[in-house]
Amino acid sequence: DARLTDSLGRTIDFSNIIIIMTSNVGASRVSGQAGFKTSKHDDSAIYTKAVENKFRPEFINRIDEVVIFKPLELEHILGIARLQIKELLSRDGFLRRTTILNIAPDALEWVARRGFNARMGGRALKRQIEKDLTILTANQLVSNYSKNPILFDIYLEKNHLVPQISKLEFVHPLEKNWFPPLPKPEKGKGFYLKLIRTLEAIERAIQRMENKDQGNNNWAIIDYSKNIHHYSFKEKIAETKERLTHLSLGFRDKKFNLEPSIPLRLKHNPLAGQSDKTLKENHKDRFFQQEAMTELSEIYHRTSIQYNSLETEFLNSFLDVSFLKLFSKDFLKKGIQKYTLRLESSVNDQGQKQIEYLCDLYDQLFDYLNIEREVDQKKQYIYIDGYSIDALLKGELGIHLFHLPYQNPIPIRVILENEKQRKKTPNNQIIRVYNENTLTDFRTNLTNAINITKEEFSLLVYAGGGR
Repeated sequence: DARLTDSLGRTIDFSNIIIIMTSNVGASRVSGQAGFKTSKHDDSAIYTKAVENKFRPEFINRIDEVVIFKPLELEHILGIARLQIKELLSRDGFLRRTTILNIAPDALEWVARRGFNARMGGRALKRQIEKDLTILTANQLVSNYSKNPILFDIYLEKNHLVPQISKLEFVHPLEKNWFPPLPKPEKGKGFYLKLIRTLEAIERAIQRMENKDQGNNNWAIIDYSKNIHHYSFKEKIAETKERLTHLSLGFRDKKFNLEPSIPLRLKHNPLAGQSDKTLKENHKDRFFQQEAMTELSEIYHRTSIQYNSLETEFLNSFLDVSFLKLFSKDFLKKGIQKYTLRLESSVNDQGQKQIEYLCDLYDQLFDYLNIEREVDQKKQYIYIDGYSIDALLKGELGIHLFHLPYQNPIPIRVILENEKQRKKTPNNQIIRVYNENTLTDFRTNLTNAINITKEEFSLLVYAGGGR
């Protein structure tokens, strides 16, 4: 009848209710078996028989299904351990100290195996985590006090937990005059002519280099088209020069309509505009708090666009020439650089989506700058061939901090390496901070929507070292 009547005669409608009942019937028989267990089916049979012996047939017939819970395996134990550690990180001490805890997989397994007891269940594991990790981290935080955010790594060496604390620094902001000088609209023609003269100077340097090469080969004809990097770079210069020449000629014609560029969405960060140094430091600490990131996103979306279409066109043209000028330094030295851009999370088993986001961002940048590259399937490495790669990306190396709702921030480390520089001291400077809506660059104090375009991103790369 789908009704439940209690001892006082009150009736409750049970027509839309699912009842889940648990029992440890049969558990004592399973745990008390002698010898080795032959199969999981044997345990199921024991549990089923225990249920039939314990309860009446009238009751069992009203149960739709009996689910036999399987014993916890190592994968489940590690999952429980991660949940307990997540709870540990939510305590006030970690939040106030802006601590990011990272436990090596073998260290986590060691703690989990020590703490798990089949009879005591998850509570025993929780007590072991308190004993092994909470006391260790508390002692280290007290003895290594710092106002800076810290990355707290725990490793396993010779059956002992070994802590390592790394202080995180915010990258220093640039001087106020770093931004490319943009002309007034009426000065656009002169601006483009100046950029064209820069490209012509590069072309003359290339011509001198090629003439010298021809002379060294007794004026035998050298086919540079077979050198894909050489040919591609010269083509890029020619294309850019042609486009700028078209724009400069257009500024002489009053009827010329410049094709509008999509305005840049980069805006100055309102939380970093304080004049007092102490206030600035306090604001930086706030970037580890979800509330501050939410506030920043709201302010960003309420702020009007700061660069119009023409200014954006001027800036894009300036950046195109600036990057070509940078690449020409290694081009003239005939120095092709081969690097691997490696993206890795500083917290185990977290950050894969954030790594993929950064990988796609850099892939689009390299395509925009005409740089040869290959992305691995897991999007954790980008293999790069090109000119002045180290100078271009030096400002990107460090920590990119991602905020997720209701979680501790995830630091993603960007590393540039080659065969000669496999092991380098990790860069613990925080370059940018990201959330689901915006990203903020600490070097330029600029904030942008999270779906940043390659043109907008190129300005941040230019500021970091691509000048």
